[in-house]
Amino acid sequence: MVFGRGMPPHSQPSQPAKAAGQSQVSGRGITGCGRPSPRPNLAKHSRRVAALLPASDHTMTTTKDEYRQIWIDALRSGRFAQTTGGLRDDTGFCCLGVAADILGGGWWGDRDSGRYDYHTDDGWNCIGNMPPTLRDELGLTDNDVRQLTNMNDFEGKTFAEIADYIEALP
Repeated sequence: MVFGRGMPPHSQPSQPAKAAGQSQVSGRGITGCGRPSPRPNLAKHSRRVAALLPASDHTMTTTKDEYRQIWIDALRSGRFAQTTGGLRDDTGFCCLGVAADILGGGWWGDRDSGRYDYHTDDGWNCIGNMPPTLRDELGLTDNDVRQLTNMNDFEGKTFAEIADYIEALP
């Protein structure tokens, strides 16, 4: 199954998202996320992530390498249609949106424009960038995220090519 066109958000919030500030708009498109409350650890989402790990690896502590491998496997799986210009829209996901979808522990909020906002329990409301809490758990720098965005949105790299890049990151 390919996620993308015509697929509803995975889950809807039971209450409105917390106030999270405004997204930043640059000349190259929408970037950034609203400002959150203090940073949590992704360990609270370990049950969802554990379901993606081999049975023998179900532990409460998941390393950045394990998170990255889950993300890489998802990018190579063919289950996600690729899009540009935002984390997710009616046609698919960008590479950062795939990470948010499978590892972020948040939910997608529908927007009238055909794009989806990504909301987290700790107050992030993201349109064009992954939540910094997820970026930190994946061990990515701001420069890594910029490079991944460029590869996905401007260089026309496939998810498989982007997965190769992520695999080579320290």
